[in-house]
Amino acid sequence: MTLLERYLIAIDKCYVQSLNDPENEPYKSKYEAKKIFEQLHEENIDEESDIMKKEFETLDLIEENNQQIFIIIKSDQQANEPSISKKHRYLINLLLDYHIGTICSDTAERGEGELYLRRILTSIEQVLNHSLICSLALNLFNQLLIIRTSYEHYNDAIEIAKRAESLYNQSLLIEPYLLREIINIDLLIQTNDRREEFEQIYTHTFFYLAQIYAKINDKDQSANYCRLTLERQLEMFHRHTIKHFDPLDWATNCATLSQYYMTNHDYATARHCLMCADKMLENVKTNDQLPERTASFKRCWIKYAINLLSKICLNR
Repeated sequence: MTLLERYLIAIDKCYVQSLNDPENEPYKSKYEAKKIFEQLHEENIDEESDIMKKEFETLDLIEENNQQIFIIIKSDQQANEPSISKKHRYLINLLLDYHIGTICSDTAERGEGELYLRRILTSIEQVLNHSLICSLALNLFNQLLIIRTSYEHYNDAIEIAKRAESLYNQSLLIEPYLLREIINIDLLIQTNDRREEFEQIYTHTFFYLAQIYAKINDKDQSANYCRLTLERQLEMFHRHTIKHFDPLDWATNCATLSQYYMTNHDYATARHCLMCADKMLENVKTNDQLPERTASFKRCWIKYAINLLSKICLNR
């Protein structure tokens, strides 16, 4: 079994199978995945493809403050580390450490998890917008954002989100590879699929920001990022990339957002949100929660009508 195959098994355990872990062993799959990620540090890597070698031509590996870090090689410079394999091995280890750090933060070991993630950030700080590293960096920012929020350090989280935004804007000029392509670039993956995955990661950044601003009672900013999240998700839905889209969840969030606009007397936007929520329900085939959500949306409409009538009466 190749390193990539074992990596994908660990990914499935960590992010899919873990959702069904028993209550008495809530982290069973995550711990199993962590063990595999740790073992993969010692696993041999395949010989790099020509395209992988080309990607590493612009990356150098140096030591600074007792830690190896990646830098961009300037055209007139000699590489400090000429071995592609050594650079590739180190980047793979950073990828594995990212997942280990994420597992730590998910399993009530936030301090250790953040240390892992901060060390990785130090190693890639100067090459964040490199095609091979961009997706890792954006995922990393999201995880750090979550950890800082869990400590109620909301300003720190917002600053991290700003760095994610800066990285995203820079990424528009390149083609970010998928995380797993750090191990082996897959020539069968289309450019659009890579970009779609990257856009999804950035949508998560907006989603987290909506929650952070809600925590600090900045309702306007929270609603703004909620709207941006919904818009990005809807755009994805229209492109038929439904693997990342839950129409019932989207409709519920849209109906919830309508309440913000209603309380701010923006009845046109509130009505638009409710109409969008109702329309999206048509895409929900079967779901046990559908009757309950439908009833909830009807209550939102009633609340909307009562508030609008009250506003009209007050203005007379």
